[in-house]
Amino acid sequence: MSCVSGFKFSEAQFGIVASTADVLPRVTQLISGEEVDGLSHQQVPLSGGALESDGTLTSFWDTAVYVINEPLGASIDLKVDSEDDVALYLLNAFGDIIIESDVGSTGIESGSAEAALDAPHFALVTLPGSNRGSFELVSNKGLAPYKDLQDGKYLDVGQTIRASMDYPVDIDYFYLNLDEGETVDITVESMNLDPILTVDYDESTGDVGDDDIGGGIFGTDSKLTFRAPGKARYTIVVTDATLGGIGGYILSVSEAPADAVPFEIAAPTPILDTPFGPMELYESLRYPFTIERPAFWQELETDGLDITAQFVDDTGHVFAIAEEDATALGNTEWSLEKYMDVVLAVLESTPGFELIDRENIVTAQGLPAVVITASAVGDLVRAKRFVVMHNNRIGFSASYLVPKEKFAELEPMMDYSFSTFKIEGLPVTSATPAPSQAPARTVAEESRTPTLEIGFVGDSLKFDQDRLTVPAGAKVTVQLNNTSSVNQHNWVLVQPGTKDDVAVAGTEAGPRAEWILQGDPRIIAQIGLLDPAQAGEVRFNAPRAGIYHFTCTFPGHNFTEFGSLEVVESTLLSPTRGGSLVQLSSDPPTLDPHVTADDLSATIVYEVFGGLVTMSPELELMPDLAQSWDVSANGRVYKFQLRRDAKFHDGRLVTAEDIRWSLERATDSLTQSSVASLYLGDIIGVPAKLDGKTQTIEGLEVIDDYTIQLTLDAPKSYFLTKLTYPTGFVLDRKNVEANPHDWFLIPNGTGPFRLNRYDPGEVIVLSRNEFYHLGPPYLDEVRFILRAGNAVDMYENDEIHVSEIGFDDLEEVLALWNPLRPEIMTTPPIFSVSLIGLNVNEPPFDDRKFRQALNHAIDKNEIATNILGGLVLPAKGVIPPGFPSYKPDLNGYRYDPETAQKLFGESRYEGDPDNVPPIILTVSGDLESPVNLDIKAIIQSWRETLGIEVEIRRSGWTAFLQELQLRNIQMFSLGWIADYPDPQSFLDILFHSESSNNCGSYSNSELDSLLEKARIEPNQSLRFEQYNRIEQMIIDDAPWVPMWHETSRKILIKPNVYDYHLVPMNIPLLRYVYLAD
Repeated sequence: MSCVSGFKFSEAQFGIVASTADVLPRVTQLISGEEVDGLSHQQVPLSGGALESDGTLTSFWDTAVYVINEPLGASIDLKVDSEDDVALYLLNAFGDIIIESDVGSTGIESGSAEAALDAPHFALVTLPGSNRGSFELVSNKGLAPYKDLQDGKYLDVGQTIRASMDYPVDIDYFYLNLDEGETVDITVESMNLDPILTVDYDESTGDVGDDDIGGGIFGTDSKLTFRAPGKARYTIVVTDATLGGIGGYILSVSEAPADAVPFEIAAPTPILDTPFGPMELYESLRYPFTIERPAFWQELETDGLDITAQFVDDTGHVFAIAEEDATALGNTEWSLEKYMDVVLAVLESTPGFELIDRENIVTAQGLPAVVITASAVGDLVRAKRFVVMHNNRIGFSASYLVPKEKFAELEPMMDYSFSTFKIEGLPVTSATPAPSQAPARTVAEESRTPTLEIGFVGDSLKFDQDRLTVPAGAKVTVQLNNTSSVNQHNWVLVQPGTKDDVAVAGTEAGPRAEWILQGDPRIIAQIGLLDPAQAGEVRFNAPRAGIYHFTCTFPGHNFTEFGSLEVVESTLLSPTRGGSLVQLSSDPPTLDPHVTADDLSATIVYEVFGGLVTMSPELELMPDLAQSWDVSANGRVYKFQLRRDAKFHDGRLVTAEDIRWSLERATDSLTQSSVASLYLGDIIGVPAKLDGKTQTIEGLEVIDDYTIQLTLDAPKSYFLTKLTYPTGFVLDRKNVEANPHDWFLIPNGTGPFRLNRYDPGEVIVLSRNEFYHLGPPYLDEVRFILRAGNAVDMYENDEIHVSEIGFDDLEEVLALWNPLRPEIMTTPPIFSVSLIGLNVNEPPFDDRKFRQALNHAIDKNEIATNILGGLVLPAKGVIPPGFPSYKPDLNGYRYDPETAQKLFGESRYEGDPDNVPPIILTVSGDLESPVNLDIKAIIQSWRETLGIEVEIRRSGWTAFLQELQLRNIQMFSLGWIADYPDPQSFLDILFHSESSNNCGSYSNSELDSLLEKARIEPNQSLRFEQYNRIEQMIIDDAPWVPMWHETSRKILIKPNVYDYHLVPMNIPLLRYVYLAD
């Protein structure tokens, strides 16, 4: 096959590059089979290519091109990572764009699509706003580089070349050196393209171009007479008017006749010298406005944007102007305050936007104005915006967008620029008063328990309240009334700048999830989908001060249905000291931090002890015993400076020697810690210490009394978060050695509370540590009742302050008549996974196909919905929703009885239940404890689908943990909660063959190798991709039956309990709690 083009698909051997002057002889050559001079002979690669590629773009016009050869319908995933402003596109052979991503000035651009044609597709990386940039492109399909050999060639006056548009949306550029005043004719001729010719002259004010002046057989050739405004290198750019055209053209540069009239070039704008660098004067073409802006920034097109002009420098810094007649917005009476409401509403709908500061100012002409500062693009970018209104009608705003790390350096220049704004020739209207206060909002600042009622404006997609305010720490109730007669709505409160991303995730979650991704950590509170005339409500603790956003995530509603919740500091909610908080618990297996390996023990240990670092309620790493730390350039050496005021409970100061001794005790073989290798094994010398080969840790060095240094075996970005787990906590050596066997019953810790009393089976009492270096707790004490009892009954009888609501009690507590209903709070989902573990060294679980058959035989959706009441989310894999590296489109095991039976038949047991050895499922609990309903349903599914029987065995919690560590349980039911926010805390700790928490003895050498590589991968996005691959391998091998991830839970909290933080991980929290009347 052949094509009329300078570019060859498939078996194309010939092409035409034609002008009206040479079309006939060239066609004759084609017909006779001769080669045609001047055609591109560059074959498109039809196979191959790596999955990753690095590149550098050296010009605004430069494009990196990769060919992807995949069949129709193939899934193509692309991601480009760059510190520069790049854009990513995927086009089919006709030039149709099927992936387009240009959402940030730096960072990641990505997209996924299916191959639209059974023909090559083209991945393009471009520079939308700068002149140079490097990138890293990653794909799930081969990327075959395609270099446009014509780009960047130098031309001479008098030269004619034959060139071609090689792929859809190709941009060819050539360089031409000209002296000042030199005049040339530039022409582009083609029979099968509609060429557009541009000359880029950055030394002056921009570029000039032509489309059809050159005539030609179809009247579409281009011609331009250009006179150089100065001696410089100029760029000749050739594109196709349709953007999708592929074919040849002839480009000529010749000396222009003496009488030629060059294209009119605007006179350069005068450059102004200022203390903040050279500036140019921006003069509005519509209104009498002027403002100084940085000189030499390139002006960009604004088609389709809600701005009048925008300028960018070669590093991607942006300056934008917006001007509008506000009466066109449907209101004839405007003020600066009303206009700011509109501006903020637009900004708050922008993904990644978070308002940081708002300042009312007066310009040099006495005009009232507002300046706002905000973060954008996931806090990578800082924006500063100046807004003014003229004559209560014309709105003007000027904005700068720069990388966060450059903001402080450039902010003085921005302030100077804003100060130069002037209105020429018109008087300043005194009717616009200087703003004295923030716009009116629905405010509930004077209540500890504010109730916010929200409805809708008729059947429109708008909330009737879109600006709300509550005090930080308040117990907020939101009542949503769906007043629409036709539309369904939900309500979701999210972290700043995440509104639209949360909505996209909700769309992917689908209608069964009520268009909300359950477990999304960006969600603070939510009300599920309501039909017309329905009502719903949610109660939650107001987060820390800031501006948050709420929206409806029903598909498409988020674009107009949104608002803001401003959380403000309030003296009304100042914490008070005193009182006792009472909770229900059970006897912990241990109170020794170094052997703690379960959530129950950790809850107490976190409050009594501490380590170098800890987690805040917002899951942010923060100092504890360490005041600060430095990390070496190679990422391996951590030097900690200790606080000079950190003390043990007896008042003795904590020193570096205490840290050293504690870490060496935790890793001593006599301590018998099952988790020391997991949390401290990155330190050089710890493996040898655990094996008893050394008495000290090689990578641990005490520099002085308040400085200690840890050296790792490799750079690991998650290392500090591992130190927040109790294994790394500090102990008092004298306290431990004085009573080695039960010292932890009278421990001398460093945490916010002291262990005052422990009566096994009865009570644990924690008392306030007045010496606590981060500030003593507000509570006098915390009491954990250890005896059995129904939590909801005890809560109702005022025996405890906080109660989980079990499945059996949930319906009654949620009933409208129940007086407890106003005390229900909604928790975020715990970062956890529930599972049935399989010991792959014991039959029948040593057979991979049998394990896969078990997974296919369970209808998780049915069990989650009809047996567990929608309180859990069926798990495809290991990582919970919202957790770093979570991938919603993993290939899990769908319910498929036929496939389950087929795999059972292909196993060594040949589909015969009589061939299967006895199976015993061990669960934690007393002999009288009921078996969970989901476990019963799963066993019933296996019985009905595969004909196999499973016996239940119970084991007390402490004994159960010991048996798991010995790996002598055939099959077990377990839950795992993240100890720190990194996928390593799930995938590596639970599945590496050498991990002590690999309770099913799963071993895969390839997986081990990938896990070890992921530990030290410095690029976070690549690291998460590695973990995605690892998780899929685990799913395919089926060493588990993953069952559930938690969704939001309902708990009861007494009205007088404040700052009881509800977080998705177990961290120290009780020091923040206080009681109020």
